[in-house]
Amino acid sequence: MKRVLVIGGYGGFGAKIVRLAAREGFHVIVAGRNLAKAAAFCADADKSRFEPLALDRETLTAADIAETGAWAVVDAAGPWQGYDYRLPRA
Repeated sequence: MKRVLVIGGYGGFGAKIVRLAAREGFHVIVAGRNLAKAAAFCADADKSRFEPLALDRETLTAADIAETGAWAVVDAAGPWQGYDYRLPRA
């Protein structure tokens, strides 16, 4: 099963992406700065499809992304205005 990392996955926009990805058959890593919020989001879901992860995009590195085994990465954390290209380059 392919893994998708969704940064900001427990927020309003991210949660919609997470649910859609799970319905499409992906294992979704629900990531954000607050592990408790990510875990609470995942608690009501099929545990075989969701995985909580504490992760901050401000300090995220390419090695951090590689360690998740993600096939794709979605940044839904926002706000995006004025945000640099460090994460896409990772």
